Amino acid sequence: MDLETVILKKEEGIATITMNRPEVLNAVSDELIIDLATALDEVASDKEMRVLVLTGAGKAFCAGAQLKGEGGIIGDLVSQGVAEIHQSIQQIQVLPRKLHNMEIPTIAMVNGAAVGAGFSLALACDMRVGSEKAKFRVSFTKLALVPGTGDTWLLPRAVGPAKAAEIIFTGDFVEAKEAERIGILSKMTTAEELESETMALARKIAQGPPIAIKLDKMLLNKGADLDMDSAFEMIAACAPMGLTSEDMKEGVLAFVEKRDPRFQGK
Repeated sequence: MDLETVILKKEEGIATITMNRPEVLNAVSDELIIDLATALDEVASDKEMRVLVLTGAGKAFCAGAQLKGEGGIIGDLVSQGVAEIHQSIQQIQVLPRKLHNMEIPTIAMVNGAAVGAGFSLALACDMRVGSEKAKFRVSFTKLALVPGTGDTWLLPRAVGPAKAAEIIFTGDFVEAKEAERIGILSKMTTAEELESETMALARKIAQGPPIAIKLDKMLLNKGADLDMDSAFEMIAACAPMGLTSEDMKEGVLAFVEKRDPRFQGK
């Protein structure tokens, strides 16, 4: 696969996508949108993959949309009409949509600043592990813009509506320690241990039962927008898929034999 702005690696059921524009803090350009969407589609179509890790090269996770220069997004938007702006925003929204809708669990490995669209990409992942250098910001507010990449939907699901409103309305940075306290980060670690801690989590999930975990993710995502009775009915409808799987039989056998299960996703 010929990708210029991202690196895709697959190993032992774990796909790692690295945004690779460190010279501009992995700012989102037109090319990165295309490359990242292509990489996400490749991971989604590979049935051997059980977990996705998204990160950024260098000292930042992603500094948001590139403002100027070749591939700059904001400058292009200013020169467009209403219909063209609407279409352009939808094009960049493809990235958080693809992450959120990925069947397999996703982890953002946040090594530095995640700003604007970069914050949205991190929020669109199921989990976020960050170093003490991680920090987050809804930078759209400082530019008098609506958070076009979905923060008004994504952020309340991580921190609740009141805290999300504060973060969006002020446009202030949320530093790593506070991000862990309020739920933006699932876990904070040192910069030196960030990769090893993230990959340990990824491996633990990758060794789990793929069918059950995919169903768990679907139920978590759908259940957030359902009333209790509808959510419980959906759970009941999904339950037979787990109970009739070969993985369930393997899980019971492994428990009886006092060994680790070897799930095959069948």
